[in-house]
Amino acid sequence: DRNILGEIREKYDAVMCRPGLPTSKRIVFGNGVHQRFDVGSISHNESADLTVWLKGAIDREYHDVGGPRGRLGLPASKVRSPGCSNCGRVVFDGGRIYWKDVLGAFALWGVVLDAYLAEGGASGQLGFPTSRSRRDAAGTWSATFQHGSITCPEGEACSVST
Repeated sequence: DRNILGEIREKYDAVMCRPGLPTSKRIVFGNGVHQRFDVGSISHNESADLTVWLKGAIDREYHDVGGPRGRLGLPASKVRSPGCSNCGRVVFDGGRIYWKDVLGAFALWGVVLDAYLAEGGASGQLGFPTSRSRRDAAGTWSATFQHGSITCPEGEACSVST
């Protein structure tokens, strides 16, 4: 049963069927629904009253970190440009994905995202991410950026290197 229903159907029709044929069933969550297509995925976030079609590198990164069942949850914003051409940002219930054409798309969440936003995000001195948030065996969270890195040892304040 790969029927396209409800808010996902409305978005599918609004983008003139460009996502192609569905490749999954609708997945229902407490706060929305999600469905994958030949070209990306469409999610409806009931809490944000928002339906979003993700595609390309942003959609691949989203599903690489678990999609709607992962750390990010459902999209809570449309794809927006954080002040540059050929770049984008999507806010999710549990984090963000940043994309820049020459770098790719990378998900940030938790203490790394908090530290990144405190440094000005993509328009700050760190620039765009070049890796997603990751945790090593010692429990340290980190990510790299165009112009530096953020490291957050468990139980300690994050450090920013530029």
